[in-house]
Parts: sequence; structure tokens; C-alpha cells
Amino acid sequence: MRRFGWTLDDSSFRTGRVSLFDAAGMDSAAMMCALVGFSEAERTMAIVLGVTASSQRAVLVGMGFAEVLGDDVTLEELAVRAKRLVTRSAYLPRFRTFGRLRIDLLGRDAYFAGRPLDLNPREFTLLWRLSDSPDVTVSKPDLIRDVWNMGFIPETNSIAVHMSRLRRKLSDVGLPRIIETCNTGGYRLCVRDLAHCHGTTLYAVPDPLPQEPGVRKANGRGNPQTGI
Repeated sequence: MRRFGWTLDDSSFRTGRVSLFDAAGMDSAAMMCALVGFSEAERTMAIVLGVTASSQRAVLVGMGFAEVLGDDVTLEELAVRAKRLVTRSAYLPRFRTFGRLRIDLLGRDAYFAGRPLDLNPREFTLLWRLSDSPDVTVSKPDLIRDVWNMGFIPETNSIAVHMSRLRRKLSDVGLPRIIETCNTGGYRLCVRDLAHCHGTTLYAVPDPLPQEPGVRKANGRGNPQTGI
């Protein structure tokens, strides 16, 4: 893969990165046991290799895996398919869905179980920015830069005021603790437990394309490891 301009990395899943899973030599039960641990976001950027049975490939595609290939795929084909996934990940879909919380990026509002939150523009942009990196802390400087378009932290409590209003609206629809204040002063959108609670795996929209394409390779247990 390096010959085709890719870098391999053993870090955990990040949006915008492609995961490779080699299922060659695994029986059906072992393969499914390993792959069921992939979240919906991971599946949309995962290529599963070595699946020879057409029926198994159909099942995995139905589970949301981006590509499911046999054992005859060439490196050239694999590189092209991986590049296509990265390119596709740059397109921003209209909705982001976390359990029953649905963020409408075009309509610039959010809904819980179909009920609108009636967010004002700043509240919506804050929620949008936090949803860029679900379950990851976003610092105050990042919020100031990305939401207020400022390069410095002003001597005001504007973030706290707007965050308080956003939290109140989320609390009103039954999500009182979905935004967490971190010890560093940043904020985190806590959606993983919410997604599991409501029977829906979180869907995370990919970040902008990395400067160099990266591939995360997983072994038969679904854990990242450095590949060739």
C-alpha cells in the first residue's frame, strides 16, 4: 500500500481513515464475532478482505461495511477502492444521527424523537462543532476559532452563556447530560451511551481529508496493528 502513496498507522479509529480487516482463514463465527464490534462509523470506512463466500459478503455489506472483497484482490485494486472511500468521506451529508438525536445541517436545527429544539444560529453552530468529534473534548480555543471565527479568547463568558442555553434546550427534550464540561475547560458531546441506549449506533461525519491517505489495518481480533 505504501507503494501507492498510503501510510499505515496503528492508532485507533479516526474519521477520514480507512480500516483494513483481513478475514482470510477465519471461520464464519470467528469473523462475525470480530466484525460485530465495529461501530457504524467504522463500518462505513472499513474494507474486509478474504471473504470468499458470496453469501457472507452480502451479509457484511448489509451490515454497513464499505467494501467486502474475496482473496483475489490486487494491491492496485485495493488502493483504488480505499482512495474512493476517503474521497467519499469528504462529502457532508445533510443529517447527523445519534440515537434519537438528529442534527439537520441544512435546516440548521436539531430534533429529538422528531421534536425540534428550535436552536438559534450560535447554539446550532456549537452543537454542529461538538458533533464533528463525538465523545471527544473540544477546547475553548477551538470553539472560539470555529464557531466565533476569532483567533483569540475574548474577555467574555459568551461560550458559557450560549452553552448553557443549548444545554437547557437539550435537557427540555430529555438529554440533560449529553454535553459534558471537561476538566480542561473544553466540552464534549457524549453520544456513545445515548446511541447504545436507544438501539442505534452513532453515525459520525468524517473530518476533512487528511493530507496523506492513511490506512488502519486490523488483525483477526479487530485490534489495530501495523501492516505492510
